[in-house]
Amino acid sequence: PVPDLRVCVCVCVCLCACVARLRYCGLTASSCESLSSVLPSLMELDLSGNNLQDTGVTTLSWSLTDPSCKLKKLQ
Repeated sequence: PVPDLRVCVCVCVCLCACVARLRYCGLTASSCESLSSVLPSLMELDLSGNNLQDTGVTTLSWSLTDPSCKLKKLQ
């Protein structure tokens, strides 16, 4: 499957900034697969207003178990 373009843009921008503000971007559970690969490198992540469903949240939560995960703030 082709990753969501907004997630791809976020990946490129956020690797430098360590902050991803993706409020109301129309992200879904399928977007979380791409996002989970960069989650450990982020310091802040705002996913407010997206329809991630249980499947997407579960996908992201696995990334939080990475010992090198730097995430401090999640909305």
